[in-house]
Amino acid sequence: MRGRVLHIRAETETDALIKVNQQYGSDAIIGETRQVRKPGLAGFLGKKEIEVSVRIKPSEAESTEGIEQFRALVSRIGENIRIARNDDYFKGWETALQQMNIGGNLTQKLLSSARDQPFDPEKLADLAVDIVPVKQARARFSAFVGPTGSGKTTTIAKLAGLYCHWKKKKVAIISLDTFRIGAVEQLRTFCEIMGVSLSVASSANELKDLMTKYAKYDRVFIDTTGRAPTNHLAIAKLNSLLQNQEDIDKILVISAITKLEDLRMAQRAFSILGLSGMAVTRVDEAVSLGSVLTFACDTGLPLMYAGTGQSVPRDLQFANSSFISNWFKGVTSTERG
Repeated sequence: MRGRVLHIRAETETDALIKVNQQYGSDAIIGETRQVRKPGLAGFLGKKEIEVSVRIKPSEAESTEGIEQFRALVSRIGENIRIARNDDYFKGWETALQQMNIGGNLTQKLLSSARDQPFDPEKLADLAVDIVPVKQARARFSAFVGPTGSGKTTTIAKLAGLYCHWKKKKVAIISLDTFRIGAVEQLRTFCEIMGVSLSVASSANELKDLMTKYAKYDRVFIDTTGRAPTNHLAIAKLNSLLQNQEDIDKILVISAITKLEDLRMAQRAFSILGLSGMAVTRVDEAVSLGSVLTFACDTGLPLMYAGTGQSVPRDLQFANSSFISNWFKGVTSTERG
């Protein structure tokens, strides 16, 4: 009853005030006083009387309760506004990531980091740099493995050219690809032009001897025969060549235009080798790197190299934070027109 407005009636104003005082005492706050008629025939024949409007002061407990209810109401309104705003932000981020063909763990991590903020390409690039795994090759020996036609030999040629002529390093190439017709001759021609040493190994012992021979070289790149991810026997044979050799980075070479499902199949098949990272080729031909970057985050396999064209050795980039940032900024800039 407290806090409500009541209407007290009596024959006179004095009688009405006496009633108020008797019933409510000092808790009563007198409001409007007016003359009204008692109920009668059609409201016209009733006797006149005085009606006093009275509001009862709320108790301290009720007052506190009212304040808390008000605060709770304001909090709910604020929370609803925040949720609505965050839903709008979420939709903005989600739309942008879908346009870039990004999914999996990468999407989850980006959204959890940024859903309280409106979508911004610069912010997206900054967040991606901290999430997408990248790695620089440290081992002296690097073996490039992967599906047929993924670009292993071309990637090796680019790297050999970069290290030999731009970095002025002593470089050698070892080929294990004795299966593909013309593969060794293709490499031999390149090596003669570039002044890079080339050797061929067809067994684990021959590979071990060559690694001893090139132990003092700065970088040694090992070319392997491409194998279909479904050819588990061939991959097992490749593993038998590499597994007992120490200090070899095994780098999975994949194409940027490969579907995410096929990338995962390749990773599962070649993981027996103990993969160190990956090189992605044909970046210039891909509409988006979203699948590759999603794949990297889902598997934890870091990106090491990116082939960006056919020119040897120019069209190769070392994967680092700048590469990731520039790609995201370039894509979002294009999306925005």
